[in-house]
Amino acid sequence: RTGSYDAITNIVLSDYSTVTNYTVTFDPNQGTGTMSAQRTSSAANLTANTFTRDGYRFTGWNTEALGTGTSYADGASYPFAASTTLFAQWVPEYTVTFDPNQGTGSMSAQIAIAAGNLSANTFTRDGYRFAGWNTNALGTGTAYADSASYPFTASTTLFAQWVSDVTVTSISQTSGSSSGGTPITITGTNFAAGATVTVGGAPCTSVVVVSSTSITCVTPSGLPGTSADVIVTNSDSGTATLSGAISYVADPLTTLASLVMTGLNSWNSLLGALAAAGLIIIAFGAFSARSQLRFAGSRAKLISILRRGGLGD
Repeated sequence: RTGSYDAITNIVLSDYSTVTNYTVTFDPNQGTGTMSAQRTSSAANLTANTFTRDGYRFTGWNTEALGTGTSYADGASYPFAASTTLFAQWVPEYTVTFDPNQGTGSMSAQIAIAAGNLSANTFTRDGYRFAGWNTNALGTGTAYADSASYPFTASTTLFAQWVSDVTVTSISQTSGSSSGGTPITITGTNFAAGATVTVGGAPCTSVVVVSSTSITCVTPSGLPGTSADVIVTNSDSGTATLSGAISYVADPLTTLASLVMTGLNSWNSLLGALAAAGLIIIAFGAFSARSQLRFAGSRAKLISILRRGGLGD
């Protein structure tokens, strides 16, 4: 074959780009367990934590062991623009254990890392009502109300506190002399030896706990025309109130003394006061069996008529 020709050469050019992977290493930072390093070349969510530490709660990661660097939440997105080590961050957990202290029932321990309200009480005790918590079974430690805020800066056991569930249902006398001295019987439940009684805030005397349902005592003095609460309190501070249970009425002799002290405007008023006090009055005159004696508008009881020669009907 004759003539000439051009040689054509096919040239293939390849563009090779370099991909860089970055590695995140996970450090337990006083925790226990193992986690594989995470390696990738672009942003991705961090591997979920599997480290544990007794008495502590995992709160996330930090580029510094002491938590002074950049923080990342568990499973948070990480840019993977540089390799680094992430240190587990821990905060102490504190546990409150609940003790029924002679009550019944069960309550789970409460674990927290910061201040919060205590779990509501579910314990019960027959004849008693729940009165809060205390760090001492006898109630001599630090007290906490039901569901009160607790700092959770230390683990502790809280003991249920109980007071007798006292009730007052009735009293034998609903009225008493303003000068006091009225015997009464109080009926209720869960009365205990050593219980005290007040009427209108003043203590009763001669208190006798007859049984868990009955107390006898003698009322103190009070203001005429007022009603007074009767309060029974056991030695464990269990208490019950019957509101307005006793109405104080004026003592006749006290009323008479008051009239005398303030001055009576007539003998008729004096005789009326004597009659109201239930005192015997002797009157002179011509009387019959149908006679009536009235003093200051009040009719006196005619006991007997003294006739010439002796007592009549």
